[in-house]
Amino acid sequence: MGPVTLAEEFDVWEADGPKKRVGFYFSGLSRPTFLTYEALREEFEVEDVGEGKCRVTRTLAIVPAFLTRYVLGWVVRPMLDQLFTKDCPRRLEEAVKMKVLPLKYKTE
Repeated sequence: MGPVTLAEEFDVWEADGPKKRVGFYFSGLSRPTFLTYEALREEFEVEDVGEGKCRVTRTLAIVPAFLTRYVLGWVVRPMLDQLFTKDCPRRLEEAVKMKVLPLKYKTE
């Protein structure tokens, strides 16, 4: 099937105050949505916890489409679990150490 291009719309951007928030949802996909997701939303919250440290909270909501939910769920669910519980946190930690955004580099 190849790579997927996802169009996102930012609808939350709060940069003032002790907590910073950004939120977005997907507004378009480069392949038919019945193959992947009906809806996807993400929010990040960064909170200063003192001593030069912060807490990052990521909230992700996915509504799988028909094919993903009923036909490929047994394959897709473990892949999503791996992606969001191991790969994304690892990439974020690596990006913080490298002082770059996670999307600006590729791992091998």
